[in-house]
Amino acid sequence: WAALLPAVLAALPVLAAERPIALTVAAGQIDEICFEAKAGQAIHWRFNADAPVAFNLHHHVGQKVVMPVDLKDVRGHEGRHVAEVANHWCLMWTAPKNAPARIEGGFATDDIVR
Repeated sequence: WAALLPAVLAALPVLAAERPIALTVAAGQIDEICFEAKAGQAIHWRFNADAPVAFNLHHHVGQKVVMPVDLKDVRGHEGRHVAEVANHWCLMWTAPKNAPARIEGGFATDDIVR
C-alpha cells in the first residue's frame, strides 16, 4: 500500500487556499466576486448571509449570461461546480429590496495534479 500512496495522492484534486468572502450589499443592489477558471476546474463556495439573498454563479459567452447556479431567498449555501469552459466566472449576490445584506464565507478552485 505504501508504494501506491504517492500515485493515489497525485490523482487527487488540490484545493487552493480558500479566499474570503466578506461583503455588505446595499438594499436592492448586487455585488460579485469574479475570477478566472479553466475548463474542468472545480469552483467551491460557502457563505452565510444575515438577510435572504439571491445568489448565482455565472459567466458570459458573448452577450449571453450562462448561469449554472441560480438561487433565490437563501441565507446560506455551500456548493461546487465544475467549469465547462475556461472563462471569467462570477459569484453574485443580490440583497433584498428593503434591507442590506452582510455576506461572509469563502471560495476556492481546485486543479487536478498531474
